Amino acid sequence: MPIPPQYQVGDMFNESCGRKWNITSIGSDGVVELEGLNALSTGYKVNTSLSKSGDFIMCDWMHDEKWLKVDLDGNESWEDRYYVLLADNKTKGTYDTVLVSNTTDFINDSINATSGAPVEFGGAPIYLINMQYENGRYVLGFTSYRSGWGGMWLGTFQKGTTIKIPFLVTTPGGVPIVGANVTIDKLTWHGPTPDTTIEGVNNTTNTYGLALLELNTTEHNIPRGQHLLHYNVTLTESYDNASISPEEKWNLPGLDIRNFIVNAEIGLPGEITLKEVSENAGNMVIYYGEELDGRGAVSGWHNESAGMIQIGWPFDMEDCWYYNETNGIYYNESLGVTPSDNITLTRGNMNIKYNFTGNYSEGYNMTINESVTELFCDFWNITVANITDSTANLTVRYALEDRPQNHTGLSEGDRIWWGPGELNINITKISENNVTFELFQPKFIVNIKALDSLVDGDTTNDELNSGRVTVVKVDENTMLYAYDSINKTSQEEMWGGSPTFDTILVVNATGQYTKRIGEQIPDISGNYTAMAPKWGGRIITVNGSIDAPLYPLSDWAPDGDIYYMGKFTEENVSCDLNKDGKVNATQSYYIMLRDQNPNGKYWPDEGRYDDDTDFTDVWDEMPLDMYGDEQGYPSMKEPGGKKFSERWLDMGSVYGWPFAAPSLKINETTKTATLTTLKQEEFFTTEENVTIWVEARKFDGTAVTGNITVDKLIVLWKESMGVEGEKFGPPREYDIDVNSTLTNGEGTLIITNTTLQSEEVGGSFDFGEFLVMLNVTESGGGSETTERHFMMFNPELMPKEGK
Repeated sequence: MPIPPQYQVGDMFNESCGRKWNITSIGSDGVVELEGLNALSTGYKVNTSLSKSGDFIMCDWMHDEKWLKVDLDGNESWEDRYYVLLADNKTKGTYDTVLVSNTTDFINDSINATSGAPVEFGGAPIYLINMQYENGRYVLGFTSYRSGWGGMWLGTFQKGTTIKIPFLVTTPGGVPIVGANVTIDKLTWHGPTPDTTIEGVNNTTNTYGLALLELNTTEHNIPRGQHLLHYNVTLTESYDNASISPEEKWNLPGLDIRNFIVNAEIGLPGEITLKEVSENAGNMVIYYGEELDGRGAVSGWHNESAGMIQIGWPFDMEDCWYYNETNGIYYNESLGVTPSDNITLTRGNMNIKYNFTGNYSEGYNMTINESVTELFCDFWNITVANITDSTANLTVRYALEDRPQNHTGLSEGDRIWWGPGELNINITKISENNVTFELFQPKFIVNIKALDSLVDGDTTNDELNSGRVTVVKVDENTMLYAYDSINKTSQEEMWGGSPTFDTILVVNATGQYTKRIGEQIPDISGNYTAMAPKWGGRIITVNGSIDAPLYPLSDWAPDGDIYYMGKFTEENVSCDLNKDGKVNATQSYYIMLRDQNPNGKYWPDEGRYDDDTDFTDVWDEMPLDMYGDEQGYPSMKEPGGKKFSERWLDMGSVYGWPFAAPSLKINETTKTATLTTLKQEEFFTTEENVTIWVEARKFDGTAVTGNITVDKLIVLWKESMGVEGEKFGPPREYDIDVNSTLTNGEGTLIITNTTLQSEEVGGSFDFGEFLVMLNVTESGGGSETTERHFMMFNPELMPKEGK
């Protein structure tokens, strides 16, 4: 047998499938870190030179869609999925190239859809028609074979580009019409706006009835703004050359053409400073270990030697354990005879001691009566639900946790291998009121020796609630065991499960003790366990000295275990969060941002905050945290005296209650971030200034630098209560000198209350309604406009509480 090659850091590792990796690190715990030379961390093969930054954005849930009639491989199955990669091929950080593949091999099997190439793998093709950056993500638009509807809005497109507009021409029954000529002859709009004549924009439908028209916004000198597309469809001779040209404007497709995208919202902006929490930032330590059975049942099989049973997985791996059923002795080929409570399991860099508490020979049997539950092999609870006509229905559960599996219609001679777990029993007899089970493989009942106190039946020193645990080695003197306790978390009580183990057993040279998630552990420098995922064999700890020690983290961090945490007050976000009628700086709130979008490029897309550090979001009649009632301050002014529970943020949006999170800036050098918040407002007092937050970005996400000005202020109406019947109207336009700048795509414009009450705009008032027209001008040329509405009132004239 050939000897496997020995590798060192710096060597190149080649896979048989063609992927090439550079070995960058080999840890003492056996963890090997690889850098893909022609592959991504996901295993996708790709020409890495396509990306200026080396980072690709990926999506692996594009699939055939029955409703859209998209079947790219033509096999009439709607389960087929495809892979999409975005590359910044021209400018670092600006993604402009779209690759689509039906495998993870983007070197040999992908299609570059950017320039309009058909995307198909044996079926009807689709085409890329738009790519736009929205709320921190790139959004792609493809054609389909589902007809649109009258008045369909096609979206917003960039001026100066060629817009691809798909038309699908079919019979009323959905049969494609081939060879029909589709022409866009003018742009129109509602009202008196003159039409814009368009010439030469036409195409003919293909085999699938699809015509893709290209509208060059520069060549046709199409102005910015909203437009309706007037079109003509001329059918073929077989349809008598019929011409279709809808005249009702509400039936025409529409689109918006802009130089760049402007988001603006009237409200009170705020700012929260956040700190990166990650291994790279030096305040997180992830311990990698093994997922093992803290208490389990292991199968065995007879060895060639008489009376010798080899013990199965995982004890048949590194250590190869045996049991002599004649004299009841356990032994190992290299360790020799070993007591049953001192069996060593070698996994990775750990030697874990096991206690074998019992064994059951092949042929061991048990009879269980109908409607009765019995403990079988000290590991499974088996219930004979009912017996009908010599067939039985059973329910099998692990003794340590309620994870039932039903087995129905069993007859004599049937075998149950998976119970749950490797049960391995035969049904040897079914009588009128009971069933007899028999083992067809020996069974060994085992537990990790360090967990003896957790399986002794004494609940005063805690007990395991499930058999599976995560084991990690901190150093030569300290081991951590993450497990589920019988003292269940609120999430386990309410929902039957939790993504994290709830307790950590710490075993060191002097003894052992337990800590729950969120509690500091002295033996690991005071770090607290922020997450112990139930899969992956990891325990994630965070430095307990950080300003906001938040937990739990995510059990699934697709683009890396990186979080942004911070602490803020109501003054920071200009918002009365606890509804006590004040905006103050005396109460602290905590916030955590994380990335839950598996696209290969880290960026926080999900945020939540609370007035305590436990971010478990569970509800009964009242909100709950991980270990019972919701923590925090009892200051919520709501029926029942609810405490402040977790709230979620829609990252990158100007909309949100009670405040939004429209923008996040990350400083990779200082490992910090700044979150811009916005409390939306529409009503202001006559004593307040009106603040407008503005963001401007190009279609690829690049920030716009420039100026913000008030183009027009429209006073819709004003009313003064000081003089009987004095009103201001009709609406009038005013020029006011209010401006600001855009820095890195963002800016704040303030219209003072004195400006709004000046004689230049109609004088003072008690109630008023306004429309402000904003103009955003880019430093390099080009501008965009938007408008926002607000109202003002005199606070002295509003009803007072209790009056």
